[in-house]
Amino acid sequence: MNTLSFARTAFRIGNSRLYLLNSFFALLLISFNGAWAAAPEVATDRGQAAVRFEEARKQYDAGQFNKAIDLYKSLLDEGYADFALHYNLGNAYFKTGAIGPCILHYEKARKLEPNDANVLHNLELAFLRQQDKRIEPLPQHFFNRVWSGLTGLFTQTGWAWFALISTWAILGGLSLIWWSISQGWRKAGLGLLIAAILGLGFSLTGGFGRRSMDAKNRFAIIMTPSAVLKSAPSASATDLFILREGFKLRITDQTGTWTEVTLPDGNVGWVEAGSIEEI
Repeated sequence: MNTLSFARTAFRIGNSRLYLLNSFFALLLISFNGAWAAAPEVATDRGQAAVRFEEARKQYDAGQFNKAIDLYKSLLDEGYADFALHYNLGNAYFKTGAIGPCILHYEKARKLEPNDANVLHNLELAFLRQQDKRIEPLPQHFFNRVWSGLTGLFTQTGWAWFALISTWAILGGLSLIWWSISQGWRKAGLGLLIAAILGLGFSLTGGFGRRSMDAKNRFAIIMTPSAVLKSAPSASATDLFILREGFKLRITDQTGTWTEVTLPDGNVGWVEAGSIEEI
């Protein structure tokens, strides 16, 4: 290759790299601009919510559990529904002896943070207060246990963050390969690229699996003092079981004002939809 051809090739490569670099920083600027544009309103709303959240905590510490519940519920009504809110609301209901709402909000907290030790411990304490005898669930096959364990590592949001971080890591690996002069940095970029691609595949698999699992495994808590499970969606159908407040059921179907539910041992029945609330 003569000098002129080499210069033209280098110029084209330099332009390509510059274009890619400019695109990379443009994406960052767009992200930051969007974040700054939304910041004032979000900060104001969250600031007001934080004041009421703190007031609810103080009412709880003072033993005014019903007042704390009212404040926490007002935040829920306005669309705030994070882990701490559901967890604290579950604690307040636990203190008042309202076992159904207590278990419901602990379960909602666990749905957001599946591996949190505190909520798992408190759920066990709440279930001890539930009046029905614990029903042992049907054993799962080995593959189902492994798949459930894998998809249950993170929530859908967690898997989405995993995929996003992997995507940025792919860009980082490509950048090292593309721009680095040092052979060592290029090798490091290649290693990062391979790991990030594997991570992206893993996160997408786990994310879609978690989404499918959440759509299939819909659970509800009995919120009334007791609920009668029927053999069919009719008040005149045969009574199968009587379950009490706080019992956890899996939703499998719905028709009119009746919901088909499955017990942990596999038994199926119909319950009036107004007596349960979905997690």
